[in-house]
Amino acid sequence: MRWPSATIVAVTTVAVPTQTHVAPGALKGWRLFWVLALTTSLIELLAWQTIDWRSGSDVRLLIGFNWRLSAPYFLLTFSASALQRLIPSTLTRWLLSNRRYFGLAFASVAAWQLVTIVFLGTHFRAELADIHSDSFQYIEDLIFVVLVLMSVTSFHPVSRHMRPATWRRLHSTGIYLLGGLFTVNFLYATVNATDATYLVISSAFALAWALRALVWWRRRAMFEGRKLFWALFGLTNAAVLGTWSYFGLQTDEHLRYVTAVCTALICIFFVATLTAPSLQRLWPTHAASRLLSGRRYYLLAGLLAMAWYLAFTAVRAQKLPPPGAPPLPLSTAISLGMLAAALALLFLLRPSRDTGAAGAGVAQRASAVALGLLLTGGLLATRSQALSGALAVACLGAWAAVVSARIWPQHPAAPAGSGSN
Repeated sequence: MRWPSATIVAVTTVAVPTQTHVAPGALKGWRLFWVLALTTSLIELLAWQTIDWRSGSDVRLLIGFNWRLSAPYFLLTFSASALQRLIPSTLTRWLLSNRRYFGLAFASVAAWQLVTIVFLGTHFRAELADIHSDSFQYIEDLIFVVLVLMSVTSFHPVSRHMRPATWRRLHSTGIYLLGGLFTVNFLYATVNATDATYLVISSAFALAWALRALVWWRRRAMFEGRKLFWALFGLTNAAVLGTWSYFGLQTDEHLRYVTAVCTALICIFFVATLTAPSLQRLWPTHAASRLLSGRRYYLLAGLLAMAWYLAFTAVRAQKLPPPGAPPLPLSTAISLGMLAAALALLFLLRPSRDTGAAGAGVAQRASAVALGLLLTGGLLATRSQALSGALAVACLGAWAAVVSARIWPQHPAAPAGSGSN
């Protein structure tokens, strides 16, 4: 069973908001923390009485139990801000003002988890080695390092030496990594286990992400420039890491699932990059203008997806799949050619360059055409695969938009953008 292997031993604390409209005498602050921590400790001690400490599999089950025990505390920490924005009330203000103490309650479960893992590592080394047979476990170890940094920097003597922006980025990255790890592993357990507990917890995490997404949608006008880049960066890594965590890399079939997600992301971002100027010429709307202004950041996200794809391609080459194994959507030669063309286009789209110059415009178009031809040709070469065929059709549609923009008259008063095609 996969889910006990996902070990989370971390302290997630969040700064206490200054806005507190909670009635005096309510359960809050350190009083709330001690109630939660003592209750958690009692439950943990009762669980200790039910397992056989001479069995490594029982100890691993305790790791999974601790994970489920900590989930409600993390959910409240993760959702408090979104709930307050969407449903402002006395209860949500109380949750927001006390989310640091829910985070500390999560930390108390993490402390018990640490004891359990140390016992497993010292008494059942084979079991711990089996946990790390899953390649994604090393990513979870990296997440653990990030979360340890979060816990250390949650205290004022340390955080006062950090820039506020750096502190926010560290904690935002950690909270989203942990939220994604929880969601993927509980989803996997829901699909592969019969316990309804996993379905309830997975649904709760889906709701928490939906609340976050609704907040992001209301603030979508803010996603410009570097904020757009970081949003695309997070979405790309979340899609790749989530697929990797769910399927793993144990077999060639699982590896192809992961590379398929990378290919889809490459196609989406590169097609958006290539068609943005044409769409602006054909339909000069606000949406097309925003797409064109963010063209460089879509290209960067596509390069990130391409880097993931090449990394997984290297892993597949090391695994030496059988001669009859289906090909990947994009060959290594095509991928490297696309990488070179995309890097050239990224250089030419730098804001500091005079993209209106004739020479720069010709070079941009040449790089964009080379990138588009390589992407379309690479997908058509493996059109026998359903995904490659669908993405190839999308690329052909993008070419149709480019050609149409050259043939049809240009609409007047098109907003200025970053580059031409």
